[in-house]
Amino acid sequence: MPHKIIRSYPIGSLALLAILCGLLWRLEVEYQGWAGLKWVSYFHWAAPLGLGLFMLWGNAMIDIDTRKRVFLNILIGIYGIILYAALVITSRWTLGRWILPPQWPLMIVRYSLFILIPLIPLGAYLIMRVFRMHLPWRILLLSMAGYLLAMPLSVWILEILDHKGGADVIHTIKSGVLIPFWVFALGWLVIKKRDTDKRISL
Repeated sequence: MPHKIIRSYPIGSLALLAILCGLLWRLEVEYQGWAGLKWVSYFHWAAPLGLGLFMLWGNAMIDIDTRKRVFLNILIGIYGIILYAALVITSRWTLGRWILPPQWPLMIVRYSLFILIPLIPLGAYLIMRVFRMHLPWRILLLSMAGYLLAMPLSVWILEILDHKGGADVIHTIKSGVLIPFWVFALGWLVIKKRDTDKRISL
């Protein structure tokens, strides 16, 4: 029954999932303690939990045989873990947990995020291609653009809310404001894949 509801309301269910993932991240940060850079020093259980919820949503959306579904989920899980580890390492390096000159942190985080973050939809797109799930390149480009545009949009939201800690790239992640936009942009690939399958079947 839940998968029927998800399929009937793909955008609405994705929006709810995206907001939930952002809330889980924020609740964990608040629980662990907001002050300083403590948020980059521990493992965020909200990350694998959010990935698991996204995979459940994606499995409900996509029609694929059982064997391929198992391998697809394993591959997505591995890719998600690798990317999360890369982002954690980059954050700790950038935010001064390793020894760096004071002028480096902001410069490194800006460039590293612009390289690592678009790899999330790109990796998902390539994995889908491996399993013969074809999507037009423009859909991938729109998803990647969504990931990049989410940063300035999230900063703008923090400015409007006069959010504690300030309005910058670091606090868009720490606050969790950025996460719903990322989840939605990634889920857009899945929705468009389903729409493409419908058109082909017709």
